[in-house]
Formats: sequence, structure tokens, C-alpha cells
Amino acid sequence: MTTDWFTHSCFVPRDTRETVGRAIDRYVDQARESLLSLPGPPRDLYLSGSLSRREPSVAGLSLASDVDFVLVSESRDAGLLLEAKLKDDLNARFPTIDTTVFTVQADQLASVRGLFGSDLHRSLGSPVVARLDTPQARKPFGGPQEVFEVFAHVMSNTLLGASSPAKLALEGLRCALSPLLPTVPSCGDVHRHGHLLAPLFDQDTVDGIVMAREVGTELGGMRAYDHLLACLSAFFLGPAHTSSEGLVLAEIKARIGEVDGLMNKYQLSLPLAFVLTESGHQEMREAALGLLSLIWRTRLTPDTAIRHLFAQRSDYYRLLSAHNFGRSRSADYVAIRHHAS
Repeated sequence: MTTDWFTHSCFVPRDTRETVGRAIDRYVDQARESLLSLPGPPRDLYLSGSLSRREPSVAGLSLASDVDFVLVSESRDAGLLLEAKLKDDLNARFPTIDTTVFTVQADQLASVRGLFGSDLHRSLGSPVVARLDTPQARKPFGGPQEVFEVFAHVMSNTLLGASSPAKLALEGLRCALSPLLPTVPSCGDVHRHGHLLAPLFDQDTVDGIVMAREVGTELGGMRAYDHLLACLSAFFLGPAHTSSEGLVLAEIKARIGEVDGLMNKYQLSLPLAFVLTESGHQEMREAALGLLSLIWRTRLTPDTAIRHLFAQRSDYYRLLSAHNFGRSRSADYVAIRHHAS
């Protein structure tokens, strides 16, 4: 019997679910077989990401989502060796599927955080491989800050040209909706609760974005930059407020003094980078540049600002992965204030 990998999907057709679902089953079976064939200490393997949430995206009759695994090992070094071998094997066997494997040390499993931890927690009861006597981990807290963190990740990738407009639009809606719901919104929740984002977004626009993310339909409506500003306005002030560049810049300026760690600074800088590169108004670009200089406490120019931001990228992700994978906790990483704070 085919696993229902699309439990929470809204627009994936039934025949597509069956066809792609069988392909995912074969892929996961191979991941299990490949990992069990590797020598080394005991290890567990879990799914994370969209497959753990049961809402992957498709392109025609093929899986379009990345597949994220979490490998749990008693030794992180041993786990990293297994991680590399498993990823190489799966990429060789399934070259059209983008496979990612993350390693978490077993005694740090209870400390995972963020939406990474939330996705992993969903899969703990249904491991792909279970060979460790791992205690059941608590469910990590997930709220607006954790959703903003994912939106920041997609903004960062978009600036590098490594993320799709549909992904940016969908994660923006999740971010806008997150202060209005008691739990982290899934893609399906964006469809079901899209009416809460009126008047900034109407239901047809919301559904068009969810459909574009799920099945790859053409993304219509407002341009990506205007959508980004609207989502940030909704997050900072609520959906009843009209979106504008000046409003978003004012809200970011009000938060600069509330944060100091590199992770918060990087996240707040990303919307400013979009204003700097996308705005058609010179005064808005100049204001964004001034705020970037204020955040990083150095004089930046239009030519150096984006380079400076991306120079922080590797340190940002090093700190973020250590924080979310349970290896350390960044005490200066705090929740960015939203309208329901």
C-alpha cells in the first residue's frame, strides 16, 4: 500500500499523489537499505522537511521537493561520515532528487530547535531506520520567530538566485500568518486560513501561491518585491495595515536597537537588501543603506552593502545550524518583535 505523502496537500491531484507516492516509497526504501548496508556504529534515520509534514511539491508526475533526512548517531564524527556516504549513494541512484542529510548527535536530540526540530519531531514515531535506544525528545517550540527564520533563509537564497518565486511567496504568507495562529502554519493552513490576511491578500491570491508551490503552476498577481513588502508589513503590524516601503523600513529601524547578535542582524538585513536592490525610489534605497550601515556599525555603500551581507552568510549558518541542531544555544538570538508580541 502506498504511503500517503500528501496528507496535508491541497491541490495535488489524486493520480499524481499515487504515482509520486509510489516513487517516494521506493526512494525511502532505498535510503533504508543503503544506510543499513554501511558499516559503523548504530544509527537512526528520520525524514524532515516537507515529507515529514506530508506536503511535498510536485512537477508533473515527479517529486519537486528536496528530500531532507536527519541521521542520528552517538558520535557526530561517525555520523558525518555516514551522512556523506548515504548522500552520495542516493544522489547516484536518484540524480533528479535533491537529497540533503543532516547529522544530529543522539545526546543532543532533545535540544533541537526551530522548524527543523518541529519537522523532525513529526517523524520520531516513524523512523526510516531505528537502531539506537534514543529517548523520545520533547517537541520544540515553534512560533512566529521560527517562521521568520525560514522566511529569512528563503530571502537569503533568493538574493543569491537559488530559490523560486513561489517558495518566497509561500514562506512570506506563512510568516505573515504565523502571529495569527496558535501553531506554526503549514502550506495547507495558508490555504485554510488565508482569509485572515485580508485585506492585504485575497483568497484567490493566497490559493494561487499555494497551488504554485504545490504543483508548479504559473505564479500570477503582484510582483515578488511587492509581495515581500506586504508579508513583512503583515508580520510587523498586522494585515489591516497598508503595505509600503517606508512602513517596512520604519518597523525595521524600530527593532535594530532590540537585537544585537549576528543571527538577528543578518535576518533584519535581508529585507533591507531587497529594498536596496529592488526599490524604484532613490530615497528608499538610501534609507535602506543607512539602516544596513547602522545594523553592522560600519559605513556601507551601494557597491559594498550586499557583499558585506553575504560575507556574514557562512558565520550566520554556522551559528544557526549549531543552535537548531542542539549543539549550542545562542543567548543573543532573540525573537524579532511582531504585531502580536
